[in-house]
Amino acid sequence: MLISILNWNGLDTTRACLASLRGLDYAGACIVVTDNASREDEVSVLRGEFPEFEFASNKANLGFAGGHNTAIRMALERGFDYVWILNNDCTVGKDDLAGLVAVAESDPKVGLVSPLIELPPLDGGGARYQFCGAWHDWQELRSVRPMNVEEVRAREAAGHDDMWLTGTALLARCSMLKEMGGFDERYFAYYEDDELSARAVRHGYRCRMAFSVSVMHHSFPNSYDRPPHYFYFCSRNALLFWAENTPAEHRSRLRRKIAAQILVEARNLHDSGRIRQARACVAGVLHYLGGRFGPPGVDFDRCGYLDPIARFFPYRLGAMLGASLS
Repeated sequence: MLISILNWNGLDTTRACLASLRGLDYAGACIVVTDNASREDEVSVLRGEFPEFEFASNKANLGFAGGHNTAIRMALERGFDYVWILNNDCTVGKDDLAGLVAVAESDPKVGLVSPLIELPPLDGGGARYQFCGAWHDWQELRSVRPMNVEEVRAREAAGHDDMWLTGTALLARCSMLKEMGGFDERYFAYYEDDELSARAVRHGYRCRMAFSVSVMHHSFPNSYDRPPHYFYFCSRNALLFWAENTPAEHRSRLRRKIAAQILVEARNLHDSGRIRQARACVAGVLHYLGGRFGPPGVDFDRCGYLDPIARFFPYRLGAMLGASLS
């Protein structure tokens, strides 16, 4: 078993994740921390504090997809059965990994397994799920992410083949990865887990939840509070994912519909004062249309020329297309 942690300018966050992994009750786990070209030499600090773990460094920021692919290749070379892709902003319990493996071992066609993903509770409240399973609605071109565990459990039990899993704490079968490859590095970050899940299903594997396992994700509680690059990747990669993975019978006017949805979101972001995020949405659409993938390479503080598109273009056209193509 190889556990892959990716660090990028996140020293304190990664430190908390690794501290929780020290308590993991799973024999033979090899924990590999890959630094994705952080600004400072954070890998040396972490290596000094966690000498029992392995560390690697990429010379450039390869994103979530490329960064974890480094560890996936290592897992395949060493002959591991599974690789656990774990966000560095997660903390885990001692039995979490064993619970995931138990689900994978129950059926050799289970290729991907995810735990329930929780957000830290608010003001002493109960559990808040960020993810408890999902599926792709190919007809409506949207990802369905219910917060009702029983709804997901019932859909899994019915044998639907459109399930997908988030990459936050994703266990992957190495024999499957050897057969079909790891993450698609064009995505860089976001939607690479959608794509991996859809590809796994096409190869005859299943995506399953481990409903008895919960991992804590110390993430943004509100997506609108995320930085501009999040909106850039989600915009560009949404177009890439749906264009390449949607079944033929649901592809009519696909790009127009997705682009309309993104541009309406850009307008909403702009109206709420999130100017840089709005620009990022527009840039994502334009880069997709231009075939530009990988890292963004854009300074969203200096993209004022995108403002007219974010403000005016989607206001009527985007709403019209979204309504007529739904």
